[in-house]
Amino acid sequence: MKYLIAIIAVLSATSAGTAQELTGKVPPFYSAQQCDTFQEVAMLSKQFNEDTLFNGKMIQQHASGQYVTSQFVFTVNQDSGTWSILALFPNGIACQVASGFDFEPYTK
Repeated sequence: MKYLIAIIAVLSATSAGTAQELTGKVPPFYSAQQCDTFQEVAMLSKQFNEDTLFNGKMIQQHASGQYVTSQFVFTVNQDSGTWSILALFPNGIACQVASGFDFEPYTK
């Protein structure tokens, strides 16, 4: 990967207000993310035969403290249960924010 950016992962479910409420209660979590062009980062999801399940906008806090809004894509392989969250930034850089396994659709 061409770029490795350290940022605090604040996913779309966490608003800036909620993140501020947690300050002092939960220590910051710094992570290294694999970043490159969207085509290169998307290849990581394709290696696991993941397809886009949904997309939207998310807020992340950069290591500098600045909040950044980006597009995101959630990909999943519903047969194997692997999943990934990819962030797409306005400057053309994309990062794999998180990936995992044991994806299960929510049912009531």
